[in-house]
Amino acid sequence: MSSEDQQERIDNYLLGLGSPEERLELAEEISQNSDLKTQLVDTQSAMDAVEFFEDDQLKQRLRAAEARFQSDRVTDGANAPEAKVRPLPPRRNSTSRWLAIAASVLLLLAAGWFIFEYNSPQSPAQLAQANFTPYENIAFDFVRGADDSIEADAFRAYERGNYARAADNLALLPASAQRSFYRGQALLAQGKFAEAEPIFLELSQSTFGLNRHSEYYRAVAQLGLGNVERAEAMLGAIDEQPDHPLRAEAENLLGKL
Repeated sequence: MSSEDQQERIDNYLLGLGSPEERLELAEEISQNSDLKTQLVDTQSAMDAVEFFEDDQLKQRLRAAEARFQSDRVTDGANAPEAKVRPLPPRRNSTSRWLAIAASVLLLLAAGWFIFEYNSPQSPAQLAQANFTPYENIAFDFVRGADDSIEADAFRAYERGNYARAADNLALLPASAQRSFYRGQALLAQGKFAEAEPIFLELSQSTFGLNRHSEYYRAVAQLGLGNVERAEAMLGAIDEQPDHPLRAEAENLLGKL
């Protein structure tokens, strides 16, 4: 296999692309090949550099620009469309090209370039995603870089925002309520509402510790599917429970429907 083909396999693995069987095969190779593992770490570091500058700097400037837009709308009294951040999509490429992308991001920041998506009004799916924040990982505790298991890889991907890879890897593991919950979270983060809804339906009817949280996430999935009346009814039921852990979120979302 050529070095370019090997690098493409690693890129696909880190981006959550390819079949679960292909990723599992590469994971086994990496566990037995120190050079391949080093190549994986180098590629991930390059990708992390892109994510770091994109998430921690570019988005800050975009939010500041959005605030200025909002201010202008109030001043002008016009119904201008809302500016929304569109994350820069990842690209498949070699390690050196990933580093080049990171450098390009820095140049864009220095030049003051901004990327916007204008939406007015928001569709139910857009409203669902705009009001969804993935639940913090409290399920898996690992020493970074020391655990090469599929589960560790899934939760590393989850924490880094690579939700496609996280969902796929969690699907490879033996079923449990905890894994299903985080797989559902990863699916919601991707806007895969049809796949997430039955997961949270089952969890909401179980004795799982986050079953009441799952009621809210099921409502978000229903909204994303365009079932606005059903979502409103579910959110309303949550809002009527003073002790519900996500009552405030439900009330906030109800106010936007």
